[in-house]
Amino acid sequence: SLSSIFNYNIFSQNLTHIDHKDDLKSSAVWASINITNYQLNNTRHCHNSTISIYGNLKYNNGTAVQYTEVAIFVDDILDPQFMSTTDDFGIFQINFRIPYNFDVYSVSGYKIQVNVTDNSRGKVKKENFLIIYANATSYFDINYYDSPYIPGEYYVLGGFLRYDNINGNGIPSSQINCNWYNATYNWPLGSFFTNPIDGSISETIQIPLNASSDSINLNLTYIGDIPNIDSSQKVLTNIRLFNNFNCIWDTVSNASERRFNRNYRSIIFK
Repeated sequence: SLSSIFNYNIFSQNLTHIDHKDDLKSSAVWASINITNYQLNNTRHCHNSTISIYGNLKYNNGTAVQYTEVAIFVDDILDPQFMSTTDDFGIFQINFRIPYNFDVYSVSGYKIQVNVTDNSRGKVKKENFLIIYANATSYFDINYYDSPYIPGEYYVLGGFLRYDNINGNGIPSSQINCNWYNATYNWPLGSFFTNPIDGSISETIQIPLNASSDSINLNLTYIGDIPNIDSSQKVLTNIRLFNNFNCIWDTVSNASERRFNRNYRSIIFK
């Protein structure tokens, strides 16, 4: 209906941005809102993790404001995903999920406030706010080809080191440590860097010449960039090797020119 559309537009317009504490006049304030678990201030949380924000809403005379909708504002802008309603005692709890778009390298962090969503009664005094910082996990997105190799051959490694998960952006200019190992031996550590632009991986890593086993494993580790990015590890297991084979040159002694124009050779793998 036209009425509902009108009310929605008023709601959207009023709640896009939070009113600033410095702009409030005492005559316009009808209530105050307070975040009570203030120990969250200046803490760091991983992308997509959830923090619970507790608080209360009170009239100017100190009594509870019941059954009133409140919401999270990030840097003064409403985030409509995260709302709650005050209970009999004016208490609320909002479970806020750290967005993936929070920059892990932000120096100033992100200001988290809570406010009443219906401002038709006037202004609400925000007693405090939280500054929250973000960090990310890291993820190896590696292309794996199940083909046999010969010791000394180069293993072609491709993929990405990403923020958070397989859908995350690449982490550029990051050192990746790598080493080969099998059931009996660990070969020395090597390293390379991800692409400085997109965090991609494009490397050729030589398989040890003395890898005398049917398979070998490649261990990849990223030590992280603490406290901004957590470490991660990826092990490519059971990379098959051709090993312990004999080469037999089988020359046909009585070959005629008509039947053969060159000697026949075969390699038998064991």
